[in-house]
Amino acid sequence: MSDKVYKAVTGAGIKCAHVAWPVDGAPELPYAVYLYETENMDADGSVYANVRRYSVEFYQKVSNSETEKKLEAALSSVGPWDKNEMWLESENCLETVYSLSTID
Repeated sequence: MSDKVYKAVTGAGIKCAHVAWPVDGAPELPYAVYLYETENMDADGSVYANVRRYSVEFYQKVSNSETEKKLEAALSSVGPWDKNEMWLESENCLETVYSLSTID
């Protein structure tokens, strides 16, 4: 399922990596990084569903509503999402974190 998140982000025209870019290998902004955690749901002693919680960290110099709308539409194809923005003074950029969950 993580391929679906990666494909959604890159399909929106945004460079993306899983967990982190290689040292000195990050592209110019904007770009994204995604991470996930899993939680198995079980019944009768066996796993019947796998919940994945994704964080898509989107970094850009300044807010670009057109790019954000493309990313949000792409993420909506995976599932509903929440959004949190913060300015990273040390990096001089805007970080927008999208959180979403899927059930496999």
